[in-house]
Amino acid sequence: MEKPTYSEEFKEQALCKVYHRNGRTMKAIADELNVPPRKLRSWLESARAKKMTTSSQREKRPEEWSIEARLLALQQSHGLAESELASWCRGQGIFVHHLKQWRADFCDPKRTQRSPAGAEIRELTLENKRLAGMSTLIGSHALAAEGNFKDKGYNDYGRSVLDAGCGTGYFSRYWRNLGKEVIALDLSEAMLHQAKKQQSADTYLLGDIEHIPLLNKKIDICFSNLVMQWCHSLATALAELYRVTQPGGIIIFSTLAEGSLDELGCAWQQVDGHRHINDFPSVAQIQAVCANYYHHLSCRLHQFFSLMCLCLCVPCKALVPHICIIDEKKG
Repeated sequence: MEKPTYSEEFKEQALCKVYHRNGRTMKAIADELNVPPRKLRSWLESARAKKMTTSSQREKRPEEWSIEARLLALQQSHGLAESELASWCRGQGIFVHHLKQWRADFCDPKRTQRSPAGAEIRELTLENKRLAGMSTLIGSHALAAEGNFKDKGYNDYGRSVLDAGCGTGYFSRYWRNLGKEVIALDLSEAMLHQAKKQQSADTYLLGDIEHIPLLNKKIDICFSNLVMQWCHSLATALAELYRVTQPGGIIIFSTLAEGSLDELGCAWQQVDGHRHINDFPSVAQIQAVCANYYHHLSCRLHQFFSLMCLCLCVPCKALVPHICIIDEKKG
């Protein structure tokens, strides 16, 4: 008669029952699993010996794992065969059933509706500050790129500024501090409300960059930081900025190019099969859209970290073209 064979996952589930037996005897658990008691004891002894020889420091118990660490574990173990998964779990000091429970927790819609724990809120706050800092840095580089374009200061272009996609008004305040008359434009009423609370601009407009609610040749300086990539058509958005810009004015904008946030897209794809990020145009496509205008284009590669599902910190890269356009079309 052949001896029964047991999978690694079965052994781990059996040991889990032993570790959480709540006063039950080893024999009772062995009978429930239809396993000889001596076999169950040998699995337990092997597990203890392995833990003593492979762990020089205290391992975290599964319940002590942070949400970030749990999602990272799901990402790293995704797609492993049963034997590989069991081996991977042993190396991490957890069981397969922990991964299953964590995955179920993340997929539970009730979980996403609950208020985040204090630690998650702190992480989100830090992430918001990191992203705001990155956006500010990119916008500052866009402004610096203008210096490579033409030997003029901003005061030489005129007083009126359109901050297209102003958000909470950081760069609107920058322009206002330079003595400019600023029009803050955003598609989000909530963003405009925040900008207004901080007295970021002189005028606030609720509207779309692809349909700017302004007359022709109204603005001296059009500025847009990390907004154009969300437009349906870069060409349409750029044409609108050009339409409202006065002769001799300037358009300054930054956007995202192909390859940006690819790491975040890959991380999401391993979790649920979807990338969750937009498809960005290539630098060549952006250059082609700008070809009809007298322009200067420079690119910078920025690296930052993004939180995913409130927990997984993913290092991301963004290829950011900075474009300056003087209001005179190429003939």
